[in-house]
Amino acid sequence: MLHSRFAQAQAGSTTADAAVWGYSGKDLSAVIYLPEMPASERIELTVTYSDESAETRELFYGKKGIIHRFMELTLKAELDSRPKLSEEFKHKVLEQAKL
Repeated sequence: MLHSRFAQAQAGSTTADAAVWGYSGKDLSAVIYLPEMPASERIELTVTYSDESAETRELFYGKKGIIHRFMELTLKAELDSRPKLSEEFKHKVLEQAKL
């Protein structure tokens, strides 16, 4: 299976005929995109981590929370920089973003 920086876009294209994987920057997770197939078709997926990945996994501890808080602050700062938006609208945007 190939890694791609643009895995999500490739998976959504009409010519996607192979599995691809990439990372979700939002939560630091690996995401695997499979081509469309009948739900009745059985697939087996095996994920193998390298020894190096296992040794460095501690570097990512807590990063998901940091990224989430950064995204929340970025959205709030963007909304606060627009004085013409009502507070009610800003509140609805933040609620919909579930931050």
